[in-house]
Amino acid sequence: MATEALDKIVAGTLPGLELVEPTPATGADRQRVAIKPGPSLATLRAKYLGYAADSGKVSSATSQGTVEVRQARSRTSGPNGPTRTLIFSEKGLIGSQG
Repeated sequence: MATEALDKIVAGTLPGLELVEPTPATGADRQRVAIKPGPSLATLRAKYLGYAADSGKVSSATSQGTVEVRQARSRTSGPNGPTRTLIFSEKGLIGSQG
């Protein structure tokens, strides 16, 4: 989603907050090694429980559409104030934490 659309959603639903621009990771925050996915949940079930899940009943998180996670801060807290995590989808704001 475009930043302007997200700003409009935040202004309408949480008027005291503003989105914080993400900063690029540097130094120790940078990912050092490529992440390799582990075994699937069906493989782990078969290994530890003795049965595998029915693949027809498992839904993928990607089937829910695009989800974007952004940080927001109170307009009055200043640049070093606490932030909240906001979760957006095509439908708008779907969750927050903090």
